[in-house]
Amino acid sequence: MEFNWWTFGFQVVNVLVLLGLLSHFLFRPVSAMIARRAEETRKVLQEAEQAKKAAAETRKAAEEERQQFQQQRPELLERARREADQQRAELIGEARNEAARIISEADKKAARMLGRAGQAQAEETKRLALRVAGRLVENLPEGPPLSGYADRLVEAIGKLDAGAVDALLNGSGKLTLVGSFAPGQSDIDAVRKALAVAAGKEVALEVETDANMIAGLELKSRHGVIHNSIRSDLERVAAAVMGNDRQD
Repeated sequence: MEFNWWTFGFQVVNVLVLLGLLSHFLFRPVSAMIARRAEETRKVLQEAEQAKKAAAETRKAAEEERQQFQQQRPELLERARREADQQRAELIGEARNEAARIISEADKKAARMLGRAGQAQAEETKRLALRVAGRLVENLPEGPPLSGYADRLVEAIGKLDAGAVDALLNGSGKLTLVGSFAPGQSDIDAVRKALAVAAGKEVALEVETDANMIAGLELKSRHGVIHNSIRSDLERVAAAVMGNDRQD
């Protein structure tokens, strides 16, 4: 076999050209890619290390907070218990106050209802008593006697002083004698005489009748009245009964 230098030279040139091509188109890009990957790997590792350090610091801070919480836990529990007890006491107090208010309102409402019912019943009883008394007086054979009422009125006038009579007159200078029936002249004269004695002067006296009085003889003015009749007696008794009912 004969060695050909020209062939060997061409092969060497081909190898050198191939190596140049590979170096330019393969080795350099691959090297750059490897260097780039190495840099990225280094950055990833660096970031992982930083994340590891951050996680460690976070775990350390969490552990410190946990230990601090464990130390403060009894105090926090005691504070929470006190606040809960206070809130519970406030709620109980508010509930009691509300219950007391509701009970008070209910009692007042019940008292008003009972008062209205009692008053209505008393008013009805009074009206019934007035009707019964009126019927009884109407059935008297000679009409109701006024002489007894005249004596009572004269006695009541005799207990008045001049100041009381002036207050009753209050400058009007006259009074009205009201009877359930027309009073007799003797009764009128007796009342006029008693007024003159009490007031120290003559007093003008007018006479009227009011069948609603049932029986009686009263002295009235625009400023006052001396009650002296069955109706006024019944109203006084009814008022006393109603007052006793309210007290009970």
